Amino acid sequence: MRLIDQQDSQRNALRTIQDLYIMGTPGVIFLDAPAGSGKTFLLQTLLHMIRADGEVALAVSSTGITALHFEGGSTLHSKLKAPLDLTPESRLNINTQSAMATVVRIAKLLIWEESVMHNTYMFSAVDGSFRDIRNSPDVAFGGLLIVMAGDLYVLRPASARHRCRTIPLHVA
Repeated sequence: MRLIDQQDSQRNALRTIQDLYIMGTPGVIFLDAPAGSGKTFLLQTLLHMIRADGEVALAVSSTGITALHFEGGSTLHSKLKAPLDLTPESRLNINTQSAMATVVRIAKLLIWEESVMHNTYMFSAVDGSFRDIRNSPDVAFGGLLIVMAGDLYVLRPASARHRCRTIPLHVA
């Protein structure tokens, strides 16, 4: 029996995503791996591969520091005009006639690094907006190939609305 090493996992993930891209198959892939496992290298490879074909590939992240790892990377809030205060009905602030909407329409791939740092309302906002912008209301994320990455063992920060109740401690 041979143990699967890190390079085998990266190669398999890359092949799976490449196959989806080549076949034009929409999908949502989540890469769950700890820091130092090669996620960033794999994601950069995907970006370069698709851009080398002359296609549009977007890269966003939850934080500015992580976004700097990708050529043309930006925070989700900056690039996709995500609202700061989210509700279940939230949508991205992208006008369907804008230049950014055109980019979303022609994009072949969206890489969303550190996606685990967002709450479910952000996923709903991106999904609903992409369905509208790409005129594909019945397909998740409007039929765009989405690669989300992160480490599920890293917990997202608690929001002010969901903080634990504090119990005052009185010392006599």
